[in-house]
Formats: sequence, structure tokens, C-alpha cells
Amino acid sequence: MNEMTRTLSYVGVAVLLALGAIWVTPKPAETTEGDLVGTVLLPDLKDATSVEGLEVVSVDGTTKQIEKFKVLKGRLPSHEDYPADAEKQLVNAVSGLINLKVQDVVTKNSAQHAEYGVIEPKEDKVTPGAVGVGKLVNILGKSGRSVGKLVIGNEDKLTGGGASLRFVRLLPSDNVYRVALAGDNFTTKFENWIDTDLLKLETPDIAEVTLDDYSMAREAGGWTYDPRSKIILDFDDKTAKWDLKELLRYTNGNPEKVEVGPDQELNTLTLNDLKTALDELKIVDVRRKPKGISGTLTAKTMDFSGVSSLAEHGFYPLKTDAVSDEIEIMSSNGQISVQMKDGVQYLLRFGGVAGLGKEDEKPDAAKTGEEGATPATKLNRYIMVSAQFNKDVIPPPQLQPVPELPDNDSTSSEAPPSDAAAKSADGKAAEGKAGDAKSNDTKSKSGEESVGSDAKKLTADEREELVLRRKKVLAE
Repeated sequence: MNEMTRTLSYVGVAVLLALGAIWVTPKPAETTEGDLVGTVLLPDLKDATSVEGLEVVSVDGTTKQIEKFKVLKGRLPSHEDYPADAEKQLVNAVSGLINLKVQDVVTKNSAQHAEYGVIEPKEDKVTPGAVGVGKLVNILGKSGRSVGKLVIGNEDKLTGGGASLRFVRLLPSDNVYRVALAGDNFTTKFENWIDTDLLKLETPDIAEVTLDDYSMAREAGGWTYDPRSKIILDFDDKTAKWDLKELLRYTNGNPEKVEVGPDQELNTLTLNDLKTALDELKIVDVRRKPKGISGTLTAKTMDFSGVSSLAEHGFYPLKTDAVSDEIEIMSSNGQISVQMKDGVQYLLRFGGVAGLGKEDEKPDAAKTGEEGATPATKLNRYIMVSAQFNKDVIPPPQLQPVPELPDNDSTSSEAPPSDAAAKSADGKAAEGKAGDAKSNDTKSKSGEESVGSDAKKLTADEREELVLRRKKVLAE
């Protein structure tokens, strides 16, 4: 065999060996639908309390705009880092995803994602006519690491059964699964993650309400305050009655007291509605106030961006004092001051309209006469609120008079007696008359004098301490 033939033979053997290796290597097993059924969809999610937060992205059903919401333990980064009462809600929402098992693999075809409502909500995929877009839920663990991204789609209404079944997709896979997911706790509504009660007051505790009706007018140098009327009302919770304390009407900025005629009375029904409305004020959203505004709704300086932001929401800076630089933040629609019996005083200033919302509950069908009546609309308005303590409301403590010192008080401005003098005095006391001995019997073991069973005369030290305590109470 010549050299060329030998080389070709080697090549031929090498090719045969390679073909043999390919032929005998085991083929990797493919994952089938049957293999996925019964498996846990999110194996890294084991404890709901270890979850640090959630990111939820969905499409608003009315505006068709992308809504993004992020909640972390204790705060809402997507809403100006507003303090969130959300730890319990966070645990409840995530608990439904622990040990979430695949009931069925519906499809692996991405072309069918719209049919099952599991299209990922992205700006480039959501168009004015887009359908089949789901809700993206990104579960955040320690250090913000994603534990899993899940697109929650339509409810499977054809299968039936006790548990609510939904179609979901675990990103980045195209697989669509059917899972038992009861309800949808992953809301993007701000009010569902906070304590919505704005004032947290009890209506019987309202002592006084002041209604200030005014407007703000724009002039070349800024805004001017134009008062119209002021009403101060007292409320007696024992009799459940209102009393008019003062009624002022302004003409060209000058107040005029208005007297109520004998044939006039307060509209109790309207005032009770006002009291109820104060108790039912709910937070639906929040905006961060411009920098520099204090808790008393005043500021020292305001930059252009801050003034523009205030005006956009119906609030205006007003210089109230020509001497100082203090600026008070007034509103476009007047204000209400609410004085509580415990001394807390709320000030609410009403700005511009924030939009229309809907009531949480549907009207009673029996009252409306319409089956499945739609929720009633309500007006949302921007409000700035401050709270402070009014100590004048709390009556001062009624102190008892300090007892006088006894006539034979042991303390005096003289120097204390020497030891010899003290012993001599004790000897003379021991030889005293029977009457003096009987008087000495009234002394207590501590040496204090008793004035009877009802009261005790104080020593100088005790009286001084009592006087100091009294001064401290009065000073507070």
C-alpha cells in the first residue's frame, strides 16, 4: 500500500469511528407536557415573609395605558415613597403563589398568547386595539433579586371545579399553564396598599368646626386672598346638637357679623352630613409636596418649580406678613378647621379636582331599580392637611391648696442645736407633765405630727416638694 492509500485508510477509519460515536451517544430526554404537570411553578418561592416586594405592571381598562406599581416592605417607591401599611397585604398576595402547581400545559405556541391573555405588558406591545395583555408580577426577594416573573392571564371558566383556574406564563418561557389561583391579589391600586382613612377621627369627638369660604385671585405681583364668609360652629355630642358660635360675611375684605333671626335655624341635616363626610374622607392617591413646605403649610422660600407644582394642584403661596418672609400655602376652594375634644386640630385646604373615581360598592339594585347597576362616580380632589395640638381646649388641672405648716414646725432659720443642747432638751421633755406626755403620744414613729385621722400636717421638706410639683404642673 503506497503512502496516499495508507493516509486515506486512516481518514476512513477516523470517519467510521466518529460516526460510531455519534450513533452510540444517548440522546437527551425531552421535557414533555406530562413531565411538567404537578411540578411547582415557582420552586425558589418558599416563604412569603421572606419576600421584600412586588412589581406589578398592567394595562388600565379605560385609558389602555401601562400602569406600573412597586411595593416594598414599609413604603411604595412607585408613589413618592409613601409609607405603606403593606406588609400584611404583601404576605397575603404572595402566599397564593407558594407551591403553585401546574395543572396542565395548555400550549407552547406564542401565537396563542393573546387567546389566553398572557401577553407581557410592554409599551411596544400594547397598542390602542391590543387584546390579550396580561398582568406582570415580578416577585422580589433579598437585595431586590427576582424570584420569578409571572404573567397572569384570563380565568379558565370552561374547566369548572371548586378552585379558580387561571392561565399563566412563567417568563421567559412561551409555555402557557393552567393553575389553581384563587382571585387576583396583585392590584395596582394605591389605596389597596395603605390605610386610606385620612383623619382617623370619631364624629362624636368633634367639638368645633370652622368653615372658611374664600378664593385666590391672580395679580401681577402674585396671588391675593379674597374672603367671602366664615362660620364657626360648636357641636355637643351629648345632645347631638349644633350651635352657631359666629357668622361673618366679608365685603371688600371687611368682616361684618351676621345675626341669625328668630325665624332662622341651622340646617342640622347638612351639618351632620358634613360631619360624616369628614369621617369618611379617603386617600386614593398621593403627590409629594414641594420642598420647603412645613407641617403647618407654611414656607420661607419657594422656587419657580415649587410654585408651578402648587398651582397645578390648586394651591397658591401667599405672603401674609410684610415684615417676615413667611409664606402660607392657601387653596383655591377654601378650607375647613376641625377641633377635636382631645385638643387635636385638623386644617384641611381644598385644591383642584384630581379626576373622577368610582365608588367601591355598587348601588343597591332594589333602590335603583336596575339589575347590576354600575358604580356611582365620585369627585376626587387634592387636599393639603395639617394637624396640631391646641392646648387651650384642654382645661387646666384643678390643684388642691397646699397644706400649711404646723405652728411648732421644727424648721426655722436658726442654726440647729448642738448635741448637748439636744440631749438636755430630751431630758426635760422626759420629765414633763402628763399632758405633755399625752401630746407626745400623738407623734408617729417617723417623728411627724398628726392632726387627726383625716389629714396630716406636712414637714417643711414635704411641703416644699409639693409646691415644686405644683409649679411644674402649672408650667406644663
